[in-house]
Amino acid sequence: VASILLNERPSQESDTSSSLETSKKSPSGIDADNDALVLRGIAAEALNSTSINVSWELPNASTELHFHVIISSGEKTRRFDTNETAYTVTDLKPSSTYFFTVWILDGNERIIGTPSETFAKTLSSDGTSNLSPERPSEEL
Repeated sequence: VASILLNERPSQESDTSSSLETSKKSPSGIDADNDALVLRGIAAEALNSTSINVSWELPNASTELHFHVIISSGEKTRRFDTNETAYTVTDLKPSSTYFFTVWILDGNERIIGTPSETFAKTLSSDGTSNLSPERPSEEL
């Protein structure tokens, strides 16, 4: 599977998950209940034993949007901001499950819309697939 590491702002890592302030109405006047601001087609795919690509469809909106991606493994939480609709996470542990939450941000960097979630498991270090069709327990 071909993959491109997309431009993003520097990552932030923490040992605990953070909370995000949400708003039903952004300063730009975008209504968060608007169906156009729901991310669709979110998917995560293991590329190898240390990388996962997460992607989603661009919401139909007439304003500039950014995306806030949260990656959690139970040990650490990483956060990335991007203008793209895909992100490749690297330096992951083999045979490990990662959970992804993608938030929509308006041009003023305020969270709008409804976040979307998915998960994926990195391949084992020998490169074999160890993916399970069932969602694993979120207790890691």
